[in-house]
Amino acid sequence: MGYANLGALLMHRGLPYDSTEGRAYAASITALMTGEAYAQSARIAAVTGPYSEYSKNKQPHDAVIEMHRSAAYKIADDLVPPSLLSAARQSWDDAVALGKQHGYRNAQASVLAPTGRSAS
Repeated sequence: MGYANLGALLMHRGLPYDSTEGRAYAASITALMTGEAYAQSARIAAVTGPYSEYSKNKQPHDAVIEMHRSAAYKIADDLVPPSLLSAARQSWDDAVALGKQHGYRNAQASVLAPTGRSAS
């Protein structure tokens, strides 16, 4: 899972990449996508069971999920539209609540590939 056109969104809104507002937008979108991915993973676990090593890794896995949820609540309220920030936070609330009930089907739900030019 990933996203495209973040740059186009920031340009459309007149926000530089390397700005507090640009980073807040990127953080909110990333939080929404990743939180929703983990919530869906927990929904799938409700039907098929969690990933095979979940019980062995439950404590550290759930601690990471809680850490991401906490980070979503640290995004400044005044830098992004309230509806985006609310959706991002709700996705992590759902991910935590559903994960507590069912575990998670996936150990990893999203990966962001590095971008930009490499030094050669």
